[in-house]
Amino acid sequence: MILSIIKRFFRAPLQALAVVVLAAVLSASLCGLHAANEDARARYELTCQTVPVTLRVTNLSGTRTDGLEAPTWVLRVFNSKNVKNSLKEYVKDLQIKDLLPINEIQLQANLEKELTLVGLTGLEISGELAQESLVTWFAGYDESVLAGKEPVCLLPKSLLPEGYTPGEPLTVPIHFRYADFNQAFHGTASEYDVELTVAGTHAGDSGMIYCPYEVVKKAKSYLGRPSEVDAVQATLIDNSTQAEVREIANNWFAIPNPTGEQTPWRYTFYFYYPYALVIDDALLVSAERTLKISVLINELCAVLVFALSAGASFFVGFLMIRSRKREISLMRTLGTRTASVFFRFALEQLLCLGAGVALGGWFFGYQPGDRLGAFAAVYFVGLCLALVVFLRQNLLTTLKEDE
Repeated sequence: MILSIIKRFFRAPLQALAVVVLAAVLSASLCGLHAANEDARARYELTCQTVPVTLRVTNLSGTRTDGLEAPTWVLRVFNSKNVKNSLKEYVKDLQIKDLLPINEIQLQANLEKELTLVGLTGLEISGELAQESLVTWFAGYDESVLAGKEPVCLLPKSLLPEGYTPGEPLTVPIHFRYADFNQAFHGTASEYDVELTVAGTHAGDSGMIYCPYEVVKKAKSYLGRPSEVDAVQATLIDNSTQAEVREIANNWFAIPNPTGEQTPWRYTFYFYYPYALVIDDALLVSAERTLKISVLINELCAVLVFALSAGASFFVGFLMIRSRKREISLMRTLGTRTASVFFRFALEQLLCLGAGVALGGWFFGYQPGDRLGAFAAVYFVGLCLALVVFLRQNLLTTLKEDE
């Protein structure tokens, strides 16, 4: 039986090759679509793990993240384990910004201008320093100095003395003077002097001197000023903890409302939530949307391939069998039963189909096997239907057409 089938292959190699090639192309297409879906899911998983989800303290409307003058409890929610329902174990890269007015700054001489010392833990917290190109670090310094406690600073370029060579040691003596309402009423004030080492310059606001947050915090403690922060933000350690973080955050912060409407607070420190928290997961949402669209398109294409395989297998099978109608007619004339003819030709098509599926699935490691099996079944049914349709034709009519 097998030998006779092989002999028929050599009698009609083009027809057999057509079935093999078509089956290979369609099965490879199905495997390729599945591989594309798996790749999309892998990229989504990688995105979920690597894309930073940022938590930013804002006003109630969520429109302002700077100039908040937030009390220290806001900061302790992010960096203290001693606070109930703290976010400390969920966040990393905590960034803080604080402000302190400067009364005098001595570089070469006293400057009669209003300046502000800005305490930072990283460049990203300040919009003016969002791009590193706006910062020129001098020799031996980089962004890591802002995360420490050393008395260093970034000066506006306009405050550098004439003839100064970048990289040379340079210190800035600064004098702070602070008086609250009671001190001003009694004519007294707190004073504090500090010398900052210049680590570089920036091209932002010429009235700002940037230094580590700890330096401003220390200056405030010497001056007796209330400890407040202007901006706080952090990044989630694990993006999969978003739901848990939102639940904890609801104990401390409102959900941003475009109208800035006040809502009652869970705790008793305030009657209403004083601040809101924005959890910026826009990149994750976009990645999830892209994945869903990609998977949907690939699945629709797979359905089209299945439909195409059913129609194409019937059409190709019918043309191939019709081209060998004389051989089939002779077999039936010699007394071969119709069932036997069907079986022989079906087995022949099955071998061609198997070779095509094996060839098409080889490149993708025969994955997924269930989809390849379903495709082979659909394709084989189409070939068998073509054979059934042809064998139902009248034998005399077939021979007459052949003449």
